[in-house]
Amino acid sequence: MFLELRLLDLSSNAFTGNLPTSLFQHFRAIKKIDPSKKAPSDEIYGYYEKSIAFVTKGMEHEVLRILFLYTTIDFPNNKFEGHIPSIIGDLIALSILNLSHNGLQGPIPQSLGSLSSVESLDLSGNHLVGEIPAQFASLTFLEVSNLSYNHLEGCIPQGPQFHTFENNSYEIMINYMDFHFQKNRSRAGTHNYDGKEKEAGKAKELQKKK
Repeated sequence: MFLELRLLDLSSNAFTGNLPTSLFQHFRAIKKIDPSKKAPSDEIYGYYEKSIAFVTKGMEHEVLRILFLYTTIDFPNNKFEGHIPSIIGDLIALSILNLSHNGLQGPIPQSLGSLSSVESLDLSGNHLVGEIPAQFASLTFLEVSNLSYNHLEGCIPQGPQFHTFENNSYEIMINYMDFHFQKNRSRAGTHNYDGKEKEAGKAKELQKKK
């Protein structure tokens, strides 16, 4: 079951309930990093013939021919609830994880810090609480992480990827990383996205002037 699955897109539906742990247990192809498929080097590199559209790093993309190495879990804009399964941290070949705009609760699992290949991580628009796991500082391939519009608190992790971030930063772009972090708690069940996006734009302009 799903032994060779590399891309799963369930975005913009009305799925409900908890994310099933058993689902991720069978993603064998995303649990191992194949060095021979880490980067394409010539025109004979394999592609799937299907195309797919999805949102990552804040922009919508249409992929016409999907590389075999492309690994994505894309579940945004549904009604999933409960905790994020810690077993997702076993998917070490995962490139993109998007669980945004659901009703997920509880802390961010520390196991997500084991996603050594992840480039884009979007958990925004949920009801997550607690601190950002310190393990996130070791995600050296991470280019974009969006944790905004949750109920997170505490300090941004210190490490190779985060050591220049300020605790009160809403959006910072350093070393090609776009990290969104809403420190102040919003009221449960309400998200003023338009207003916060304007604030983010102002913050970015101020950052450019410094």
